[in-house]
Amino acid sequence: MGCFIELKKLFQMVERSVISWNILISACFSAGELFRVIHFFRIMVAEFNPSLESLTLVISALTKPQDFSKGQQIHCHALKSGKFDIILQSSLVDFYAKCADLSSCFSLFEDSKTENRDIPWVAMMRAFVQNGKFTQVIDLHHNMLSLGFEPSVDALSCLITACSNLGALLFGKAVHSYLIRHLLSADFKTETFGTSLLSMYAKCGILPLAWRCFKNMACRDTIAWSAMIEAFAIHGIGLKALELFNQMIEEGTKPNSTTFLSLLSCCSHSGLLSEGCQLFCLMTQKFSIKPQLSHYTCMVDLLARAGKLIEALNLIHSMDMRPDGRIWGALLASCRVHQNLNIGSFAAQRLFKLEPENMGYHIVSSAIHVNPSVEAEQIWKFMNEMEFKGRPGWSFFEEKGGFSIFVAGDYSHLQMQEIYRVLSCLGKNMEENYYL
Repeated sequence: MGCFIELKKLFQMVERSVISWNILISACFSAGELFRVIHFFRIMVAEFNPSLESLTLVISALTKPQDFSKGQQIHCHALKSGKFDIILQSSLVDFYAKCADLSSCFSLFEDSKTENRDIPWVAMMRAFVQNGKFTQVIDLHHNMLSLGFEPSVDALSCLITACSNLGALLFGKAVHSYLIRHLLSADFKTETFGTSLLSMYAKCGILPLAWRCFKNMACRDTIAWSAMIEAFAIHGIGLKALELFNQMIEEGTKPNSTTFLSLLSCCSHSGLLSEGCQLFCLMTQKFSIKPQLSHYTCMVDLLARAGKLIEALNLIHSMDMRPDGRIWGALLASCRVHQNLNIGSFAAQRLFKLEPENMGYHIVSSAIHVNPSVEAEQIWKFMNEMEFKGRPGWSFFEEKGGFSIFVAGDYSHLQMQEIYRVLSCLGKNMEENYYL
């Protein structure tokens, strides 16, 4: 920050130019003073015509506060001035992606994909990742390969993220194999993808391969340790996650907020109440990490699952931040399990104010009542009057490099008869095994 102050003083002494303005704006961006980026850009425009670098810097700064109207103004300015290149287009794609405007992203991509470079393709892949369109990431990759592009580091990173979220093990292994074949290249380093591959195998259900990725890392940082702890957590191996955490501390690696979030989530799902409470105290007292709302949500879930509903409610009231729907939802779900109508009704009222159109909370609230009651009937009547519609469940499986997607209650699939015939057989087998 001291250097930044000196830079502003120096800027006032030199003869101003577009280059000096760009240096000042870049310094503001690096210092995280995004509001100053916009402020200085407006002053600059009054004196000079901004360059491509100026426009790219400003649009990159706007991706963090996601100021949609200002970003559109920069876009319009670039179009009117005719100052437009592939880097600025990619920055605009990133901006619109973070504002959840995929139509604008795709329009920019269509205009720039004819360039003989992979930059617009990677920008569009990142846009799909940011908006949870993971199958589109893989489709775009196939199109990119058909045009002769070799996947870059950024493209491969997007692919691994997509495979992690889709649970696409076969395709993920293919990406990993490609990386192994190109490890001798200067562009590909094991450390770059080690943690991402670890997380991918864990989310695909292959814990031994995740563990192998972890063990093969030459240097394990906090992110790598946290990822492996999370891998044990999502597989319900709570004691192993705690053991790994102790090993992490012994080797001198300092945990961060994410590490404790994985540990608390692990304790919650493994029923490790005392261990979870100890970790929460350790986080705040020994490592001076301020709990975030996600940490409190894990603790409320941990206490509530153990039947300590009053303690969970008191913890919510003790927070110095406003509770959201997730933390009230965690409390409500456990009230249903433990049939606590009083606290459950209180949590439900808070939820209905925060997310009145969330059908799931209404269903959970109605299920708290042991027997069909007036309250439950009123809830269902209210839901029918409001015409709440739940989002249909869907699933898919991976085969021959592609994906077959199924939506609950969908009878339009080409293999519908075969699908329901197999489901019927599976159902009968489950019933037979259940009663053995």
